Amino acid sequence: MSSLQLHWLEAVAPFGRWRAAIQTDIEAGWEAAERRVVLPPTDVLVQCVPQGGIPELGMVGHAYRPGCFSITLDTANPNFTTAMAAGALPRQVVHEIMHVLRFAATGYDHNLGDALVSEGLCGRFVQECFGTPAELWEAALTLAELSTWLPRAQAAAGARHDHAAWFFGRGANAPPRWAGYTLGFHLVGRYLAAHPEALPSTLVGIHAARLLKDVF
Repeated sequence: MSSLQLHWLEAVAPFGRWRAAIQTDIEAGWEAAERRVVLPPTDVLVQCVPQGGIPELGMVGHAYRPGCFSITLDTANPNFTTAMAAGALPRQVVHEIMHVLRFAATGYDHNLGDALVSEGLCGRFVQECFGTPAELWEAALTLAELSTWLPRAQAAAGARHDHAAWFFGRGANAPPRWAGYTLGFHLVGRYLAAHPEALPSTLVGIHAARLLKDVF
């Protein structure tokens, strides 16, 4: 794993007894991804932030650019221990690895369609690596809500968008929380069903417009 460089930001909030387990899980995520794609040299910033991360997990990842992402953890979150035991951290790592690969191949967030496809590929890549079910944010809509928001996403796919609204449900008249993640996961799933020869790991460089043309 010489291509993986971990940078521990612990001057203010050290990880204490969790450090070894966190390192093991990050490396497990890296190894799972590396079995499927060639990974470039990558820096991972690992930080402990009180009240940071997804509240349901006590952790979150964030990709910055090709070859760099962060993992933020809140070890005091009451859900953190359960999330660690359930293997949430390696899955977060794999999700962010797909992001940094997409950053290098196509960029990110040019429009709503691109964001949907990138997030959907990240989720499906996690499934490819671990065989796990959809994450909470990938199954956040009822069937009725999915039917309501899919055509709206199709109409807006080529335009700049309010990311906080589509993906976090923030703002007046915004979609439900995590709608963008669920929509992207669904759309990429449609594409994979229609192209059984394809895997998320083989679609790193696919342009969103090409994928969406087959599924909308």
